[in-house]
Amino acid sequence: MLKKYLFLLCYLIVNIVSAQNYTNPDKGEIFNDNIVPRIDILIHPDSLTAIYNDVWSDKEYTCTFIFDNQNIRDTLYAVGFRLRGNTSRNAAKKSFKVSFNTFVSGRKYYGLEKLNLNGEHNDPTISRSKIGWDLLGSVEAVSPRANHVQLYINDLYYGLYINIEHIDERFVKSRFKENNGNLYKCLYPADLNYLGSNPDLYKFESNGRQAYNLKINELEDDYTDISAFINILNNTPLSNLPCELEKVFNVNDYLQYMAFDILSGNWDGYIYNKNNYYLYHNQLSGQFEYIPYDIDNTFGIDWLGKDWGNRNIYTWNPGSSSEKRPLYTRLLSIPEYKNRFSFYMNKFLQNQFMESSIYPQMDIMLNRIAIYAQQDSFRTLDYGYTQSDFLNAWAQSSGGHVAYGLKPYIATRRNNALQQLQLTDSKPFFHRLNIRQGNDTLYFRIKAEDESPSTLSITLNYQINTAVGQNTALFDDGMHADFAPNDGIWGNYLIIPGSILTTLNYQVSGTDITGKTGLYPACSTASYSATTDIPPSLADAINIYPNPFSEQFSMTLPPHLENNEITILNPLGQIIPFTKQGETIQITPTTWENGLYYILIRWSGGQLTRKVLKK
Repeated sequence: MLKKYLFLLCYLIVNIVSAQNYTNPDKGEIFNDNIVPRIDILIHPDSLTAIYNDVWSDKEYTCTFIFDNQNIRDTLYAVGFRLRGNTSRNAAKKSFKVSFNTFVSGRKYYGLEKLNLNGEHNDPTISRSKIGWDLLGSVEAVSPRANHVQLYINDLYYGLYINIEHIDERFVKSRFKENNGNLYKCLYPADLNYLGSNPDLYKFESNGRQAYNLKINELEDDYTDISAFINILNNTPLSNLPCELEKVFNVNDYLQYMAFDILSGNWDGYIYNKNNYYLYHNQLSGQFEYIPYDIDNTFGIDWLGKDWGNRNIYTWNPGSSSEKRPLYTRLLSIPEYKNRFSFYMNKFLQNQFMESSIYPQMDIMLNRIAIYAQQDSFRTLDYGYTQSDFLNAWAQSSGGHVAYGLKPYIATRRNNALQQLQLTDSKPFFHRLNIRQGNDTLYFRIKAEDESPSTLSITLNYQINTAVGQNTALFDDGMHADFAPNDGIWGNYLIIPGSILTTLNYQVSGTDITGKTGLYPACSTASYSATTDIPPSLADAINIYPNPFSEQFSMTLPPHLENNEITILNPLGQIIPFTKQGETIQITPTTWENGLYYILIRWSGGQLTRKVLKK
């Protein structure tokens, strides 16, 4: 019984923390990368012939989809199947898109509407984009999930593929909690240069497709928001750019993507090739969010005659004056943004992007996929890659467009970036604000970044409606609605009756050990408008007072939880006895040691956990 409760405790704690603090969902069944699942596509031979005869068509054909990862084996009928990609359409080893909702409206498979099956024909290791997505996931950057899969079509093995999560309205909602804003798929030549004040100017086409292609709210076809963002980015004087740009763009998250692109050599993204990214207009923050896309031309793959392993990290964009990249050059022209970019670059170099961290993960990946790559005859058709080429490409150049082996690229890029790095102590800076309103409680949470995060002192300055301004400290201790201790997420909650609150004006102030102070928003206060008709929050309805406590606390449950089962566990998972009188639980824990305890409440409709601290 103790093991059962301890497992439940760990499950609840992990899921509460990860579901809130970790930007991307967990791997789940479909993206489980501990094994290499098998995907079978059963399609009429005439349909498959039609797909191969017209490689530039996006017409979808019906197929049967079978997924088997040794834990689940599912069969779905009337699934859409077509080619995807750009240059890969002419490759012998092609890439495919699977759509679960094309012929069965509204259908999802494990919450997914589509899958991207990429053949990675350019990459002899069939792993570069997977390594990149893993790196982004490890720093909690918004990015697709991915894993290797075996692809069979009509029982013929088409090879080892990378299964990459599709970016759509479902993806957006899973990351940003809503999907009402515009989502733009940005492809060459989406350089974010100013074309004029007319929003329709940004609907231009190149090579038969829109550079900024609206993927959500297509019927409205309103480009006002991206036009305004591009105007601010290009035409605001540098002295005022931080104040104006941060109102409409999540700058700090993008600086982390900049560091990733340059370290991974992602020349086919925004900074060098004005290509392969999404912009989502987050309606909760009002800011555009940058999301990377198609990162297979990385880690030493080169088609442009450039040495991406040694290129200067501060002048990584094209050198031509006609090739403007304002989102890169204008940000680096602002000293504080350059400092933050260097901060993220150094963070990668000292943690994820170093040989001792990434090489062992790559070795595990190689061992997991080697047998499936050996059996992949389609892999040999485009560049003649042999099994020896697959094995050797992790440690040495394959020649041609593969200028580096995977490991030599990482070593070269890291050593060179460390020599180029210009580190200057940054002011504390903030992003990923989250405000949640309960019945009579407002939960405030934000991510803070600094060279010495444990030394930060962070304050929320706020004004309720038109009342006199107040302030309260924010914490990163796991006990103030901030999730896990020392995870960089700072928070606290304000007790404000819902009947009173209409507007909260706020600004966050953070001071580090050197005395430098950063603000969020950077130049003025921001406003939060209270939500009306708040659905009852069970967590708010369970009152624990006082918490933290020293001698005694009581807990009151709402009437509809009368038939409940309550268990209290200490940090070791041991059950703690208590007495209950009606709807009120009174506990006098004279024998309890100081520390954090967990109250598990289960009833016919569900379960939850609350934390209580004895000090």
